[in-house]
Parts: sequence; C-alpha cells; structure tokens
Amino acid sequence: MKHYFCPAGCLGGPHDPAWTTLVIRSPADGTIVRLDPEQMYGMQVHVQPAGYPDWDVRVFHVSPAAGIQVGTVVTAGQAIGTHASDSTMSDVAVEQHLPGGFRLVSFFDTMTDEAFAAFVARGVMDRQALAITAAERDGAPLMCNGQQFADQGALPNWGDLQ
Repeated sequence: MKHYFCPAGCLGGPHDPAWTTLVIRSPADGTIVRLDPEQMYGMQVHVQPAGYPDWDVRVFHVSPAAGIQVGTVVTAGQAIGTHASDSTMSDVAVEQHLPGGFRLVSFFDTMTDEAFAAFVARGVMDRQALAITAAERDGAPLMCNGQQFADQGALPNWGDLQ
C-alpha cells in the first residue's frame, strides 16, 4: 500500500512555490539502508526504523540532501532532501519483511498517536479514512499505462487536509 501526498495546487500547474523546494523529512528514527534511482524522478530513500530490522519505509521521488547516503542515521523529522520534480506527487510505502515475502502496511497505521495527532488537527478523524483496503481495491482495481494510472478509478482516492 502506498500513500500519495499532493501539495496544495496539485491538480494545476505550474506550482508556486516549485515542488522541488519542498523539504522531504525522514518518517522515522532509523538508518538509510538503500538509495534506489527512480525510473523518472529522483531517488527512493529506504529508512529502516530503529529497533525494527524487518521493516522498510520507502520515500519516493527524493533529491537526497548532502550527506544522505546508505548508512546515514536519521531522526524522525530530519530533512533528507527535497522533492525531486514538479511533475509528480510524493509517496511513501511501508513494508514488513516476512519469511518468504513481505506485506505492505498503511503508513498511517505505523504512526504513533502523537504523530497522527497532526493529521487529526488538520481534519482527519480516523486512520482508515486515509486507506483503501485490499478488498476495496480488489473490487475496484486501477488500470495503468506503464508507471501512470490510466484514470482515478471508482473509489475516493484522496483525503484533504484543512
């Protein structure tokens, strides 16, 4: 499960300020364990949360800051770079590695209540309001053209912050 973040003015353009000026912050205390080049925009930054060796939090479309490299220890909220492009949204995925595979988990389900309080303050009352379950998505799949969604699909896809 990935969650996409779209700054104000997402559906229009050009963006002012440019999205490439938006600071991307580490979602957790941990260590940068991988930096993978994206096909089109920036890098994927993989953070292994401290104390959770079987977990990987992947932040997409990042232009890493100076000094951000594999092995860098980061703290939650630390700047790790800027958004890589004015042409794509930002997104995050959380994986739990299991014997023989992995499972994707909602980013919001991994947050402490204290961290989620920032979303409550912006009008989100329930973590599930920001996720589409596997059963819901299986019942209304999205079609893709390469790396792009062909359309928005039949389910509500966005939660607006106040």
